[in-house]
Amino acid sequence: MPTSPDEEPTAWKDELLRRLHKMSPVAFEQFCVYLLRRYGLELTHVGGTGDEGIDAIGTAPMSPVLSATVAVQMKRYEP
Repeated sequence: MPTSPDEEPTAWKDELLRRLHKMSPVAFEQFCVYLLRRYGLELTHVGGTGDEGIDAIGTAPMSPVLSATVAVQMKRYEP
């Protein structure tokens, strides 16, 4: 039985990577946008053919009164 977070089994990580690599490129981008939105970013998915590398654009909160415009590029590499 694991006694610390460093000793936790990694089977779930392997399964997550396997599922991420099975996604289509567009599904992967949409999943990444979903995760970033959960962290407070306000993003619009703009990826696709001819997107010139930008997959999402929007704003990221920096403080309660300040935000920044962001452009996001998602990358998925083979393991």
